[in-house]
Amino acid sequence: MKKGTKITKHLRDNSRARKHFFSEDYFDKIDTEEKAYWLGFIYADGYIKHRKGAYALTIGLSSKDHNHVVKFDNAVGYDSEIKIRTDKLGYKNSTITLYSKKMVISLLRCGLYQNKSLTIEPWSGPEHLMKAYWLGVFDGDGGFCKNVKKLKNGTSVTRYSFNLYGTFAMVDGLKKFISRQELCKGKGTIREHYSIWRLYYGGTEKTQKISNFMYLNMDTFLQRKKDIADEIEKILFTKYKIRDLDENMLLKLFHKLGSWEKVAYALKISRNGLYKHLRRSNMPRRKWVPNFCFDFRKTLF
Repeated sequence: MKKGTKITKHLRDNSRARKHFFSEDYFDKIDTEEKAYWLGFIYADGYIKHRKGAYALTIGLSSKDHNHVVKFDNAVGYDSEIKIRTDKLGYKNSTITLYSKKMVISLLRCGLYQNKSLTIEPWSGPEHLMKAYWLGVFDGDGGFCKNVKKLKNGTSVTRYSFNLYGTFAMVDGLKKFISRQELCKGKGTIREHYSIWRLYYGGTEKTQKISNFMYLNMDTFLQRKKDIADEIEKILFTKYKIRDLDENMLLKLFHKLGSWEKVAYALKISRNGLYKHLRRSNMPRRKWVPNFCFDFRKTLF
């Protein structure tokens, strides 16, 4: 045994010999939304170590999310400043490492363990805390995807999607949680993504409903993703009942706007969604591209 090994272990496991202090019993009982959120965030972006007498919890984020690490620092009462360091590749990171056998054991009881990335399963807690937990998971391993498509008429359409990456058990767990809230009719799609899995909700309206619910009345969140959720929330949707539009109305729209793509954009639906309606209404395919003229100056309806 090398000289100083016992002293190092003593410093890590005995709070009386610590240089920096924090609430080691923070995760003993998950009974608040704040604790549930940080548990979920650690499930996604944290790392625990429990071997060779060393017990540690580490959270490391890009320097652009430095304030989020500071939030965790404040939550557990850590009395040291979080510094930004540059790694070997030149990236700036904010990292906090807490040495505590008591805290790590509490996290183990909550279902966490070393090398969890490919096998972890979701925490099973009280239903009223699960939204905070899943928000923490999403802030760590999820994200919004923004797709801007330019149309032929010079305008553009922006579409958002809601995504989570992780083990099958994790993405399926969030899918079931969202399903229980009855937020949207469409079901999320789960697909393999390299060595992990991806949960995907396509469409801006679905994304808006889910993100509004997840961030509503929450005090703890990743500000960068909350800003995107706020941006999505500002998008207004004009409700059109596509089933109420008969063949003649749709043909008039086609002649006025010039293409089915522009008709779909005007109705705030996808082009594929419009094509599905045309097929359901049994409109002959030859009428999808009419060859007769129409007076563009006439009133549409």
